[in-house]
Amino acid sequence: MHRPTTTERTLTAMWLSITFLLLGAIAFGGWKEHPSPQDEFHASEFVFVGEVLASKDVSGPDGFVCGTFYTLRPSETLKGRTEEKVELYSENSSGRFPMDVGKSYLVFVSAQTFEGIAGTPLAINAAGNSNLVESAGKALTIARKLRKETPNLPYSTARPGTGVATAHHSRA
Repeated sequence: MHRPTTTERTLTAMWLSITFLLLGAIAFGGWKEHPSPQDEFHASEFVFVGEVLASKDVSGPDGFVCGTFYTLRPSETLKGRTEEKVELYSENSSGRFPMDVGKSYLVFVSAQTFEGIAGTPLAINAAGNSNLVESAGKALTIARKLRKETPNLPYSTARPGTGVATAHHSRA
């Protein structure tokens, strides 16, 4: 029976270490990847450019800010149909997307569920393509191109006649 030499054991250990490091890097790298503008556009319920008109923090019983509701006025709808104003929620977590009143943003939006918030508010997808308009160059160009290729379907939670697109929400 052949007993591995010290050199063979060292090479085997190095090979296994490099293999595990590469597999870990691939897995971790995939976790950090942002969706392409195309993927995020197709996954979103609607996409638009809009100016932030107001923001309102939502606090829990302990006073901790759970998130913020933003009211936006869409200036360019790229997917779906928006009302005169749209209310979006951004959870105060590692995925939050803070916005400044008076600035315009490209936003990719979907209805989501959040702890402590009743209903399914419309939320900003902070995966990487929502951004200030002046910083959204490539994503905005792609979204405009996709708008021409995608039918503009009605947005299901818009409340016709109210002028505000939102989902039902309140503190749970």
